[in-house]
Amino acid sequence: MTTLIQLSQSAPAQTRLESRYHVTVLSNFARGYDKYSRAYSKARIVESRFTDKFHLLERDQLQIGIDKNKRLLEKLNLPDNQLLILETRVDPQQLHVTEQTGLGHYIQSDSIRLHRVYLIRDDLTLQEIAIEEAIARSLSILQRNLPEFSELAPRSVSVLPIAIGCQAKCAFCFSKSSASIEQDKGTLDSAHIEQIMISAQARGAQRAVITGGGEPTLYPRQKLLDLIRLSAAWFPEKVVLITNGYVLTEMSPVERLAYLEELQAAGLTTLAISHHHFDPAVNRQIMNLEIDIAGIAECFQHRPDRFPALALRLICVLQKGGVENGDAIEDYLHWAAALKIREVCFKELYVSSSVESVYYSRPANEWSADHQVPLQILLDYLQQHDWEQTGELPWGAPIYTGKLGSESLRVAAYTEPSLLWELTHGLCRSWNIMADGRCLTSLEDRRSEIEIP
Repeated sequence: MTTLIQLSQSAPAQTRLESRYHVTVLSNFARGYDKYSRAYSKARIVESRFTDKFHLLERDQLQIGIDKNKRLLEKLNLPDNQLLILETRVDPQQLHVTEQTGLGHYIQSDSIRLHRVYLIRDDLTLQEIAIEEAIARSLSILQRNLPEFSELAPRSVSVLPIAIGCQAKCAFCFSKSSASIEQDKGTLDSAHIEQIMISAQARGAQRAVITGGGEPTLYPRQKLLDLIRLSAAWFPEKVVLITNGYVLTEMSPVERLAYLEELQAAGLTTLAISHHHFDPAVNRQIMNLEIDIAGIAECFQHRPDRFPALALRLICVLQKGGVENGDAIEDYLHWAAALKIREVCFKELYVSSSVESVYYSRPANEWSADHQVPLQILLDYLQQHDWEQTGELPWGAPIYTGKLGSESLRVAAYTEPSLLWELTHGLCRSWNIMADGRCLTSLEDRRSEIEIP
């Protein structure tokens, strides 16, 4: 289950933070690390004891942790396992002297926010590695005792028909944003897609999602409609299209209405539009694109009888400079309710957890970390305003319902499941059909490609 935590280790600007270190084993890193909070938590590791305290060492005290964890390495006896040093920055006033030995300190917390991580060289000097590299190495150790990627049952089938290309230029996007004529040719074979959908349905998949990669509405219109029809043939209850909404924005009201009806007739059940602020000027600054959500919503508002089977949903990525606090969440929800949009999905900035991720980019990861706004602010708002939790995704992301004026809304606090969660539970968020026809069970690992007979 995904645990959403609120970190309270940030200190006032005048406080001098100091580096402290924790020694662990590499195999534990993927188990204890949360990419969204960038925190390592002992509570995530079931064998951990005394999770109310997190023991930390100064640089010249590392041998204490090294000796202790060498014994753990021998006990686990996992190939390629080794020691890993975690560095955090703490307020000295939070440190308590370890009572039993007087060596090292601890803080009253089950987690630390990571600053850097290191391997230990043979001469006992430290070698810094990227957090994402540490995750990849940790997973490589753990996967020997976990199911194969081909054994994971899919919850969804996602089709990513555009590899690269989008009219928007969001700073947090991991896909290159320069549109290319090459993508318009469409290389996906419908028979290949259908075979994957048949296999996915047989394994328990319940929905199809058309997304990116790049912007899916750059796919030729007829090909996109055919893809929706194919998806609806195997998943008639749920076919989702995730888009930036630009193609619809550029249409006249008459064209827009006709296109929405075409999408519905093809079998689309949810039109999900990425829109990251209720103020058009702020959203334009974030996306570098003008999107007319009000104009799109009017088609549903004024002609609800025309859309009995198609719902409109908004996707908002929380971020500094955008929706970043409870007041902004409230304004966003009231704005959506005024447009009679009844579904909103709030997400944290995407952070690829491993260098093996399809969309791994260290600069983009660092940008996302710098602009991260925790989903905890959404959970706090919903709970303080008595929204009712009415559902939960298998990995723990909660869904709430509430009423604003006369409008009832469903709000999802969405996180991706970690790759370790998927491998441990034998269930993946989605089988992902890439633009080149490959099928990956996880976008977090390039090695997750599977062959569908």
